[in-house]
Amino acid sequence: MRRPTSPIKAAADRAAKHSRGDRQIVQRLPTVQIPLDQIEPHLCTSVSAVRRYTAMFRAGADVEPILIERSGPGYLYPFQIYNGAHRRQAASLAGRTVIDAKIVG
Repeated sequence: MRRPTSPIKAAADRAAKHSRGDRQIVQRLPTVQIPLDQIEPHLCTSVSAVRRYTAMFRAGADVEPILIERSGPGYLYPFQIYNGAHRRQAASLAGRTVIDAKIVG
């Protein structure tokens, strides 16, 4: 059974596909700093993307906030990645302890 999607999550999903109106909805969400150890890590398959983001973090460049959602009961981590696994891994490799994020659900 599929879990119903909130309007914000639906907008975030469409924003990831570059819908201008939905991207504006997601951009209006507040950006917060979340400790990396509270976000479930994912195995990233694009080594080049992780390297590129790691270099950006080390250089102090502005990196787009990741999108996360709150985990349900019984999860090890309070947050799950909705969009931004490569950025989360790169931040960790760059020695960061927190990352800018938008909570979509």
